[in-house]
Amino acid sequence: MRPSSVATLVVPALVATFVGCADPKRQEQMAADALTKIVPVAKAEVAQVRRGVPDGAKKLGEHIDPDPGTDLVSLQRIVRGSRVNIEDLRTSKSTFFSFADASGTVLRSEIDPDNLAQKSLFKAFPDLKKALEPNAGVVEAWGDMEEIRVTKTG
Repeated sequence: MRPSSVATLVVPALVATFVGCADPKRQEQMAADALTKIVPVAKAEVAQVRRGVPDGAKKLGEHIDPDPGTDLVSLQRIVRGSRVNIEDLRTSKSTFFSFADASGTVLRSEIDPDNLAQKSLFKAFPDLKKALEPNAGVVEAWGDMEEIRVTKTG
């Protein structure tokens, strides 16, 4: 989870809580108390993703060809299954899984409708290009992409 994502969730809650409090020292203490509860949750979320992504990528690699062809429905099923079969990724609040070609173009993601399909990951996450280097291992990248914002309803 990006630090700004945590702030997006926390700041409105803190502001709403402290608006009725006129004492600045009290507001400061309330904010500090809230942050001591929030920081461990954010750290746990990041740890889940860092533990889960290598396992999910390994699982994906076991079930997919480097060139998956044109069967995008099967590709999506494999991508989704690779994430949900990893406990840390299944319970994490901030993950998505997708399969991209060497140019960074997403062929398919787990999300339906698949707003990521045919979009460039490298445009939003340029540091992901490092993952193409031999022996790169896991690469972390920061960025923002409207297509990965999904509201679940129902």
